[in-house]
Amino acid sequence: MKMLSDFVISVFELAEAEGRDLRTTVRTEAAALRAEILCLSLAIGVLAFAVLLFTGAAGLIVFGLLLWLESQVSRPLAAVLAGLGAFVLGIGCVVLFRLLTRKAKS
Repeated sequence: MKMLSDFVISVFELAEAEGRDLRTTVRTEAAALRAEILCLSLAIGVLAFAVLLFTGAAGLIVFGLLLWLESQVSRPLAAVLAGLGAFVLGIGCVVLFRLLTRKAKS
């Protein structure tokens, strides 16, 4: 009977030790995950701000092109040419994005 009770106590002590070890491991991994999530969220925020700046800059460049073209050709034609230039640049960016994402999958 004593041997059986010692065995049961040993099993529960082992379970307790493994539980403590598991808890420590989970807390350590959770802290590392929390740090990575914080870093990633900061990077996404900076990227969003960069996209806003890039969009504004692209708009100003197209507007400058429009103003420059107005002195060369009529206003409607300048608007069409500036719009086409921005459209072609946008298509080029989309094609480049597609090429980069296809290479990443391979």
